Amino acid sequence: MAVAIPQGENSAALADWVETMLANGDANAINFVRIARLLKGEATELAELELREDGEEAESDLDLTMLGTEGEAERDQRLDLLKQEVERRARAGEKIYPFRIEEERAVKVDVCGEAVYMLLLVLSSPSAPYRAAREAHKAEPAFDRIALAAMKKYLGREADGVRFARSSSEKDGEGTRPKLFSEAVEWLRDHLEARSGLVEPDDEDGETPHWEWEGENPAPVLNTYKDAGVDLVVWSDFGDDRAGFPVLLVQCTVQLTWENKLEEIPLKLWERWINFSMVPPQTALVIPFSEDPQSDHWEDRCLRAGVVIDRVRLLVLLNELECDELEELILPDEIQWARAELAAI
Repeated sequence: MAVAIPQGENSAALADWVETMLANGDANAINFVRIARLLKGEATELAELELREDGEEAESDLDLTMLGTEGEAERDQRLDLLKQEVERRARAGEKIYPFRIEEERAVKVDVCGEAVYMLLLVLSSPSAPYRAAREAHKAEPAFDRIALAAMKKYLGREADGVRFARSSSEKDGEGTRPKLFSEAVEWLRDHLEARSGLVEPDDEDGETPHWEWEGENPAPVLNTYKDAGVDLVVWSDFGDDRAGFPVLLVQCTVQLTWENKLEEIPLKLWERWINFSMVPPQTALVIPFSEDPQSDHWEDRCLRAGVVIDRVRLLVLLNELECDELEELILPDEIQWARAELAAI
């Protein structure tokens, strides 16, 4: 299946397009002459001369001047944006990002975290078959695993964390959260060594809401919440057996309209369920998409979500992992699933 050529000047979409072509092609490099022709809509045999049947790139006598003057400025600008985005990603995650710009070519290279990146690329594709088949659940554990590793690095030190998504109780087996939300909140309190949260006084003459101490009735937790918008909980204590440390409530989504998920974590409710010891929890949204660096909406979305961790930020955080740690994030069957999805795009 031919990969759709993106329109406009979204550098993230342009880079994804070239990455998908390289991942699915027989060659490990694509000349920018060929890319320029494709961007201009001249995907003729002349453009295909850059690749031999055996997958090795052929020397080409083509020159960009052959492309004519019409639309050259726009095409050149799109090429520049594409190069800049590939180079930006390469700087962000040298161990994970398997593409480079070398001698006027986009090339695929070997890196130890390639499987991680390919999964992120698949999950961000609007054309991946899993979307039409409604099979995103097949990749949820892997994406949550990747996001959890990244968010631990975000908090630094010896940060810890757990999957809290309702699906984790069904997929991860022993040691994971209980299925019922009320029991899951108690399970999370145990991990955080926290008490119940903020509750209203029992009588009308009570003064102000107070922190509930052990032994008193907890604030009601309704099982209808399932996971109350939280897929991961990450924290970093100080090893001093004292309360009052940073906690992250994280949502992960592969939904194309991910901006609809910016405010789905109800902090006021969470503060009723768990006593965070006067250190308000942070919220975060983790997405596999690479947001256009020129987007006018980025600041607004970060303000509403707490912090948005897109694919480039994932590269920055995951690059701190060792190669063996990166390889453990993706299971063999998940790698095969990603390859099959990528080949069908």
